[in-house]
Amino acid sequence: MASIVKRGKSYHVRVSWRDKNGVLKQKSKGGFKTKNEARQYAVELEQQLFTGVNIKQKKIPFSEYFANWYEVYKHPLQSTQLKNDMKLQ
Repeated sequence: MASIVKRGKSYHVRVSWRDKNGVLKQKSKGGFKTKNEARQYAVELEQQLFTGVNIKQKKIPFSEYFANWYEVYKHPLQSTQLKNDMKLQ
């Protein structure tokens, strides 16, 4: 079940559900500019819950996070840019 609350100028969504052991779980996100955006986010999360997708974020090791960050942000740089980055360190 989702709840949408206006906080200041933005909207906040909280989706609650019970896992197979009956433990209450919640996921929330804020910063939506319109109520419609918040509602769409809530509907997507609830659809994922009904299809069995685990919507809780998994903790990943720093090494995996860094490798992903490097591929996205640093790898596309040219070799001269990489050399300059290494000089700054």
